[in-house]
Amino acid sequence: MKFTTILSIAAAAGSAFAASQDYARHLELNFLFYEAQRSGPLPSTNRIPWRGDSGLDHGSDVGVDLTGGYYDAGDNVKFNFPQAFSMTAISWMGIEFAKGVEMANQTEYLKDTVKWGCDYLLKCHEKGTDVFYMQVGDGDIDHQYWKAYENIDYPTPTFFVDSKNPGTEVTGETAAAFAAASILFKDSDPEYSATLLDQAKEWYEFADKYQFDYSQSVPAAGSYYKSYNGYNDELAWAAIWLYRALGDEAYLEKAKSLVANYKLSEVGIDWDSKYQGVIVILAQLGVKEYVEKVEAWVKDICTNGKFSPGGLYINKDSEWGSNRRATAMAASLIYYTHNLPEGNELREMAKKFAKSQADYIQGANPLGIDYVVGADETSPRSVHHRTASGAACIECDPVQNVHIIYGALAGGPDVEDNYLDDRADYKKNEVALDYNVCYAAVLAYLVEEGLNVEDPIPAWEYDYRITKGADPVQPSEPTKPSEPTEACWSEKLGYPCCPSDRCHVLVTDESGSWGVYQNEWCGIDTNVCKSDCWSTPLGYQCCPSGCKAEVYETDDNGKWGYENGKWCGVPKDC
Repeated sequence: MKFTTILSIAAAAGSAFAASQDYARHLELNFLFYEAQRSGPLPSTNRIPWRGDSGLDHGSDVGVDLTGGYYDAGDNVKFNFPQAFSMTAISWMGIEFAKGVEMANQTEYLKDTVKWGCDYLLKCHEKGTDVFYMQVGDGDIDHQYWKAYENIDYPTPTFFVDSKNPGTEVTGETAAAFAAASILFKDSDPEYSATLLDQAKEWYEFADKYQFDYSQSVPAAGSYYKSYNGYNDELAWAAIWLYRALGDEAYLEKAKSLVANYKLSEVGIDWDSKYQGVIVILAQLGVKEYVEKVEAWVKDICTNGKFSPGGLYINKDSEWGSNRRATAMAASLIYYTHNLPEGNELREMAKKFAKSQADYIQGANPLGIDYVVGADETSPRSVHHRTASGAACIECDPVQNVHIIYGALAGGPDVEDNYLDDRADYKKNEVALDYNVCYAAVLAYLVEEGLNVEDPIPAWEYDYRITKGADPVQPSEPTKPSEPTEACWSEKLGYPCCPSDRCHVLVTDESGSWGVYQNEWCGIDTNVCKSDCWSTPLGYQCCPSGCKAEVYETDDNGKWGYENGKWCGVPKDC
């Protein structure tokens, strides 16, 4: 082979795939992901056929009903700290980009998502006590097993903070979640909004009165979601949302005092750092010094920011979950700039930045991968997720996940745009509640800006188009790959043949066409990868419209069309 490693060849391969710019469809998929993460008894409106009731005994060890809420990621623990942040962030998106969410017909699903999370968080404090439950499940125990949510048969202990062992980060973030959600539901459900606001004040008062690092009070949480920024950002975050909900100047002054010395940098808002969000909201409110700070930040990131060769924004944290890092920055910028006048230089810079990051994730990258699971045939199929995998262990067959966890944003490539769809590589293939929240905000914003370009109905077997009022159709489950029984050309070179369902061409050299199977190069042999379409062995689909496809180019291989944002082969008998 010309190339010796998968990573070097992946970077060199390039791609003919074009990005989907159907931001509304990707936003629709986003809310399916949150439904797939639900814990507890599922409602009759559940749209995920392979999910069932789970965690029905959560809280039983402390005599409290703690069913509901969301599992954090590909594991089976409910970590309240990142979960509460996710609810805050989704509420912010629903408030700030309400028009875009409505244009995508996702308002109902957004509110369902937030309410499911907040209903659980409301259960986590009993009035009249100083006990705040903040985690169900122990990561150290959980990570010894690889089981679906519905099959958990090991201990899932409950953890809490109280006045003797406080946890400011988690109680402050929960206060922020309730305050933001109270604004989201203020008009559509005033009674629920009032309940949330009442709880927001109570959680905030506790967080402010009993200040202490939650990961020291509950080491089982700190092992997985240690707060590296301390807790002042959560206090400020809760205060600014309470100010937005109540208009009480005391909360505004508190927020300002806590972020006065923070310097904006290459990192956007995330589950651990809320300083950026507080400062952006202060700028939105017109506080002069913060307007100046944020506008200088927007200009610096858009002109001096670092990017991968293919265009993904990168920073010091991009080694793990690079897609979430890029969209976190994009969201942080547009939350401020979208309110600037049309044609404003900063507004246009941030719009271009946000669009470039969404487009990269949706296929405008050197590998031509749409990193949103289930979006199209290029999407990852082996993300790090116990329940979706259908496997008995992380490296067990089937290598390709049995269930498609639609809408999950895969962690993403490295800083050189290299990526492999490998379940065991959690840094690139983890999915999590907080990964999607900023990406979803970018999608809603782009829809609101009028930049959505609707995709045709994809002509591939895993399409899962949800239509309001209609029952979703679950595609047939992928079959276990069948190994070829006869030797093929690549075996003479020391590489296996690709099984019939792994015939996607990554690169072609003087030996032949190459794909990847079980994290190893494999040869694409025409006796195994049979197709009625001449373009399939070259890595391109047949044109879905067949002989009706418009011919855009003709070369030595045949006639080429361009459908669904991708080059395709026009049948030769047309």
